[in-house]
Amino acid sequence: AVAITPLKNLRRFIAEGNRIRDFPFHATFPLLFLLNLSNNSIPELPQNAFQGCPRLTELDLSSNSITKVAPLSNLLHLETINLENNQLETLPDMSSLIKLKETLLDKNPWKCDCGLQDFRRWIEITETDVICDSPSTLKGTSLKSLEIEDLICATVPPTPQFVNITQNHMFF
Repeated sequence: AVAITPLKNLRRFIAEGNRIRDFPFHATFPLLFLLNLSNNSIPELPQNAFQGCPRLTELDLSSNSITKVAPLSNLLHLETINLENNQLETLPDMSSLIKLKETLLDKNPWKCDCGLQDFRRWIEITETDVICDSPSTLKGTSLKSLEIEDLICATVPPTPQFVNITQNHMFF
């Protein structure tokens, strides 16, 4: 983590293209409104990553390696989020982000299954849409064109239990 905690008056933080591999900080920046960490190598956004940034309105995490995003429910003032060109297959429920005006999500391998049901409900009331990459039956399909019932997860059949009978004893 980067030691930038004494910068309480920081309003804009731009660290674009710096080969950052881990989410760089867990600190309090009460005045931060713009955070640009695009074109790095960040693999995921940890839980409460932005807890110390209550005024964040613009977040650019495009062109990283992000595969997982923890809920962003504490970003009550967020207006713009850019998560384009990552490795996202799913997103958490974003319905608490009521001020969000612009959501950029293209160029991600979206997995259109039951894991996107909450997100699908949310995009119904927004101009946001994504294109499914998997499963293969939905590849190239707009998520918004699908019904919630279309977003299913394959169920694994139960493992058969074998009964072993040896000299009048049963073993399960």
